[in-house]
Amino acid sequence: MRYARVFLWSLLACSAILSSCGQRACRAAEEQPFPTLPPEWRIQQTITVPPANLPAFGKKFGAKVTAISNVFLDADGQRLQVNIVECASVVDALKVATAIRATKPNPACCMLLRTYVIEFIGRNMRLMLEAPYALGLRPRNGAYRISFTVATVDKCDYMKNTPLFNDFLNLQAHPNDQAALNLLANDTRGFTFGNTLALRTLGSDGRPIAYAFSAMPETATPFAAGDGARYAFRRLPEEQGVPYVKVSARITTAAFTAVPTTRTPDLALLGPTRYWPSDAPEIVALAGQITAGQKTTEDKVWAILGWLQPGLHLKYGGEEVGSRYGVIQTLQQGYGHCWDFSDLFITLCRAAGVPCRQVGGWLARISGHVWAKVLLPEQGWLQVDPTGGSACGTEYLAYFTTESGEMPIVYLAMPEIEEVTAEE
Repeated sequence: MRYARVFLWSLLACSAILSSCGQRACRAAEEQPFPTLPPEWRIQQTITVPPANLPAFGKKFGAKVTAISNVFLDADGQRLQVNIVECASVVDALKVATAIRATKPNPACCMLLRTYVIEFIGRNMRLMLEAPYALGLRPRNGAYRISFTVATVDKCDYMKNTPLFNDFLNLQAHPNDQAALNLLANDTRGFTFGNTLALRTLGSDGRPIAYAFSAMPETATPFAAGDGARYAFRRLPEEQGVPYVKVSARITTAAFTAVPTTRTPDLALLGPTRYWPSDAPEIVALAGQITAGQKTTEDKVWAILGWLQPGLHLKYGGEEVGSRYGVIQTLQQGYGHCWDFSDLFITLCRAAGVPCRQVGGWLARISGHVWAKVLLPEQGWLQVDPTGGSACGTEYLAYFTTESGEMPIVYLAMPEIEEVTAEE
């Protein structure tokens, strides 16, 4: 579920690192332009764009660019290119990052760190997503304060989640505009609103998530799995007939880490559902083809993630931003967005005997997103991104989850996200 608007966030802890990184990246190739470099990695070449060429790049992005370096690495036998773009201001960097991310199947391949934009280019999506951690550009543990406003939805038209969100953004920009009001009223058809909200209560690192609500919930019913709760409210304010609640939370995350659990791989994690037809003959056949020869659960997961890598068998995109076409239609048409990739991944995993479920929330610095969790024997829950073909880094803020496929998410405003230190 990606949205067109991108919001700016602050990473003060890394500003000094990136300042040093940006300065050193413009020097000779033999100098180390990154905070760390794994022992098996080496820099092959560094190319600095001549100052006379920078105005042309700036014109392309509509921003003032002050330096560009292209660093080419041998990452344990794989080629990886890292482009470091230094901009005159934070606003200029945001423009550059927005333009670059629009060209990426996974926008996490482009980092925005104050006045620096770091772009990763390569053939291996997993490598590109893990590179910022290997190079010391991102910490392996994160902590965030997030505030978001969501509708309390009982029944959802998933193809209209994002249009409805954009309707609210449009109405905020143009209050009392009749055309905007009419569009919002039309897009609420297919939705049934209620007074409950289901949220995860554990972060990706297994630590509790502390929530605060704009209205005090009357009850909080824990999930059977023990890592979430459904909150029920008596009275809620409404915006154009849509009830909503403002939620604030502190969420901690960990990169590429499996979290131990007592959860067992039961039918709720393995069986077919309305959204995940894992017993469909064509799905069973495809899952068998993809995982042929894979002995372990983990090997099957990586095989399916590899098959789903955007551009190989499915394209990332489509006319409906934030789409949820359904698994069979996605396969037939050959394209979709993150929710489609997540649905297909979960369906293939369950068909291959891999216990899994869906999670959603926000991809810090970028947009709303939907991904997945797999239950690995003797390891626990591992977050993976079917759109990116990798395990998840610290920027994945999960506060929704589902084991059936029902996960109604309708935002009424852009979330506010701030990265904080572990002690805050």
